[in-house]
Amino acid sequence: MPAYKDQHWLPSAYLKYFSVDQQDCTRKSLTWRLDGKTERCVPVESQCSADYFYSKVKAAETEQMFQINENAYCDCIDRIRTQRELVDRNLGDLLLAMFDFHLRNAAHKNQIGKEGIEAYSRRVGIFIGQILLGREDEAITKLDIKSHLENYWRIRIISAPSGHQFVTSDHPAVWRTLGQVSIGLKTKLHLIALPIGPKSVTIGFDKRVAEIVSYDATSKDVGILNASQIENSEKCLYMSQLLPPEQMAFFQECFSKKTVS
Repeated sequence: MPAYKDQHWLPSAYLKYFSVDQQDCTRKSLTWRLDGKTERCVPVESQCSADYFYSKVKAAETEQMFQINENAYCDCIDRIRTQRELVDRNLGDLLLAMFDFHLRNAAHKNQIGKEGIEAYSRRVGIFIGQILLGREDEAITKLDIKSHLENYWRIRIISAPSGHQFVTSDHPAVWRTLGQVSIGLKTKLHLIALPIGPKSVTIGFDKRVAEIVSYDATSKDVGILNASQIENSEKCLYMSQLLPPEQMAFFQECFSKKTVS
């Protein structure tokens, strides 16, 4: 296969943390895939990719661009998994990954007649101006973005209770707008949830709109967050271990209804 031909819209750097073997999470690892019909173990690197999904003309440059963000994400998650303290840079990298995993996903169809990287770049521009900052002008600087995130956005790492696990999907960054919550607040994104492993989910939120009151999820919270993965998914869910039979049956039923609809 030519170099950089197989391009992932959900990076293996993300999905590897849902490996069956939680002691050895790599792109070669196996993860459980549920597609509404069957459950089977699949190699992480075989999932969520297509030939030249972003670019054939600039395949290497595109891969290298995404690799920077993916490496920063892995550094952050590895720190969380080994209980090392996160620094501000890690939290910033994690929040940016939560934005980016959504924006680069195949759920967004390329309808501009150009390479996927061009469509992605346009989505990023629209997101920053109209959705994140709530602005229509084009005079937005990197300082504007940095100041907005530092002033208004926060991140919490939430842990699953004993005996429960978070699942993920092929479109895992769940975005929520909580309505017109304040006069004059024009932003259109207020909360993001991203599972980062079977035992942890990270919540990014605009502190003017939402508040996270605990670092520990309840069993009900896990159910809601897992259900949001079904809702947000395109074709499949992923998990490190199969759920109890009754939960798997429920997931299969929900997912089969989703795929038929």
